[in-house]
Amino acid sequence: EPQALAVWHLRSDAATGARGGAGVLRPLQEVPLTAVERHVANFAPSGVLNVSDRSISAWGQLQLARLAEEDLLEVRDVDISNNALTDVTDRPVSIRSLKNLTCLDLSHNYLETFPQALCCLPRLEMLKLDANVIHAHRVPSAEELEMGLPALKELDLSRNRLAFLPQGLYGLRSLVRLDLSRNGMEHSNLGNGAALGAPADAS
Repeated sequence: EPQALAVWHLRSDAATGARGGAGVLRPLQEVPLTAVERHVANFAPSGVLNVSDRSISAWGQLQLARLAEEDLLEVRDVDISNNALTDVTDRPVSIRSLKNLTCLDLSHNYLETFPQALCCLPRLEMLKLDANVIHAHRVPSAEELEMGLPALKELDLSRNRLAFLPQGLYGLRSLVRLDLSRNGMEHSNLGNGAALGAPADAS
């Protein structure tokens, strides 16, 4: 039996999804994944979308295309941890539609690549990619990360397969905390408050 979604659904009409006035908060209990696919507008009024531990294997299962633009702009925090994702794609609706996203948790999945699709989130401040299978040569370039993630402050890449420090990370100009621990690298964990400097400083 699938776990219940730890989210709330803001709807005034449970049958049609139409909203009227301030709407009615309805807790979602024991909602199977098929319901998530049918009714994607399952996020908390606080802007939190939690679909962790749902056996999600494809980004398309989130069905973001069913969300109205104003709903997409309400999403601030997305947790897709402990699933079976192997990629984050731009289709059917790109993650770039979540323009106000500040926190994204993709930990404990099966990502082999630092998703290129993430390089389009100007307000993202925290990104968790720990416990995946990301390789150092599959991290975007410094230019791509600098342009696509200008506000990123915390990045967790621990417990991946990084054999060396990816040069692309030097493009993260706002970064203040980077965790590269448990990757088999020396000096792999830059603690809280430590920022990336010139490549020579990280050796």
